[in-house]
Amino acid sequence: MPQNIDRKMREKILLQGARLPYHFAEAGGLKYVMEKKEEMRKQGIKSPDIIDAMSFPFLEDATSYMVSADAMVGGVDSVAAAAQNKADDLFAGV
Repeated sequence: MPQNIDRKMREKILLQGARLPYHFAEAGGLKYVMEKKEEMRKQGIKSPDIIDAMSFPFLEDATSYMVSADAMVGGVDSVAAAAQNKADDLFAGV
């Protein structure tokens, strides 16, 4: 962790990163599945926004990352919806 981060921010990052609830999904092989933010909220866990922001740069070359269907808001004009529609078309016969 960079040394120029103040103590309060450092503690917040460590608390968010250490308390991310997850479970294992067996579909498509054993994978980590992060708990949905709605479920975390029900458990009194605040959204891990700092950890989310710190994680996104590492997804650049990820091949198994998929946006959840719940996250695709904005209709067919959104980039995520267009990509999902294309993928659905490509795998329609599978």
